[in-house]
Amino acid sequence: MLFANISRNRKLILSVTSIVIIFLLFFFFVQNRSKRYEQVPEQPVPKQYDKTKIPTEYRKMQSQLWGILDDYKNNKDYLKTAKNENIDIVNGKIISLELYLTIEPQEAINTLKDFGMEIIAVNDNFKIVSGNVPIASLLDIAKLDFVKVITHSKGYTN
Repeated sequence: MLFANISRNRKLILSVTSIVIIFLLFFFFVQNRSKRYEQVPEQPVPKQYDKTKIPTEYRKMQSQLWGILDDYKNNKDYLKTAKNENIDIVNGKIISLELYLTIEPQEAINTLKDFGMEIIAVNDNFKIVSGNVPIASLLDIAKLDFVKVITHSKGYTN
């Protein structure tokens, strides 16, 4: 009889101990999770644009390029905008781009070279031309009829 009471007490002690341990672990993880969220640094907020007032040339461009082009045209610090958008600008005026075209790339290359584009790579299957372009001619390239989409690319700068 004495042995049966001891084992029941042990079971009770073990169950109470396990409940306390589970409660303490849960409390510890909840406290650590809330501390983690408090330590997240504030991210810079990207520029917001009114979509109804976007010029048609800008609709072809990746949104990160809009801010850089706006700041360049308005003589603001476009290099700081490019740094915030993680876009590399070489020598303060050359940017790496990928152009998605509606015609064959071989037909468009001479026109693009007239705008100062240095051709790095051409993909005939997908009608893509990659290269370096002066920021001053970026808007002129966007106005071309055979240019469908302009995106920034990394790794093509010298």
